[in-house]
Amino acid sequence: MNEPFEDGTYILYVNGEYDGDSDIGKLMHDFRCADADQMHFEQLADKMRYLKQTQKGVAMCAIMEDLRNESRIEGMVIILMDMVKEGTLTIQEAAAKVNMTEMDFIKEAKALGKL
Repeated sequence: MNEPFEDGTYILYVNGEYDGDSDIGKLMHDFRCADADQMHFEQLADKMRYLKQTQKGVAMCAIMEDLRNESRIEGMVIILMDMVKEGTLTIQEAAAKVNMTEMDFIKEAKALGKL
């Protein structure tokens, strides 16, 4: 406990519900805050305004959301294909679990090197 890692870094655990008057309490408040005008730290508020209120920021958030969803689907296809190979599921059942047609599921599995 309280020991540095060999690379000189430290891990600091903070209860995200903490809401004291210290800088950490204010930071936890800002992380939970949905309104930039209610935030304590201006740099964080400015970044939130950029991401939520400018056309460029909103577009970037949408792109990141799409990438996250794509990654999640890829992970599910990999797991489901393993289950198909084990005989636990059919291709039709696996495709249905990710709301894909059988043809799209097979295409995705091939692209991921799972078929």
